[in-house]
Amino acid sequence: MANATIQQRLVAVRSFYEYLVEDGLREQNPVRRGQAGRGGRRPRQGLVRHIEQAPWIPNEDVWQRILAAGAAESLRNRLMVTLAYDGALRREELVQLDVEDFEPTHRLIHLRAETTKSQRAREVAFGTTSSQLFVAYLRERRTLFGRIDGPLFRSASNRNYGAPLSPSIWSKTIERVARSAGAAGCPPIPSGICG
Repeated sequence: MANATIQQRLVAVRSFYEYLVEDGLREQNPVRRGQAGRGGRRPRQGLVRHIEQAPWIPNEDVWQRILAAGAAESLRNRLMVTLAYDGALRREELVQLDVEDFEPTHRLIHLRAETTKSQRAREVAFGTTSSQLFVAYLRERRTLFGRIDGPLFRSASNRNYGAPLSPSIWSKTIERVARSAGAAGCPPIPSGICG
């Protein structure tokens, strides 16, 4: 069984024994929890060690194929690929970008705390190509939607016209780019291209 499956089953067994301890049918729970080493204490390992698999990182050839396949996409998708690549943005960070988060003169993106996994604001830089695509996309976006404020990436489909893009739409887009690049047989592309 995979480590994640074992971990899930241990939760059920641990909960069962917690029930038995609570009802006084057992003195203690034999399925111990792992504990982080906080407050000067040593960390304690759980019954089964939690194994995290290292993320797959494409080599230079695969990156170049992904970027070339991304170049065949729409202007919006090309901008999303380059921003994800330049800033190592996670999927949720990318789709929640607002126009106001950009400082084009310094080529900076201000990532708001509420959009980041760590709940900490940070700034990331983006390159010349992203900067040029950003300006071109703003022009196209104004033509399509008649507005320049709010969420940067909006849907152009008839079903959700003008609505902000969802993380699942970005996942489908990057999976299509990966297939076009011939990287679909590799491990899954991380969700923001760079995780």
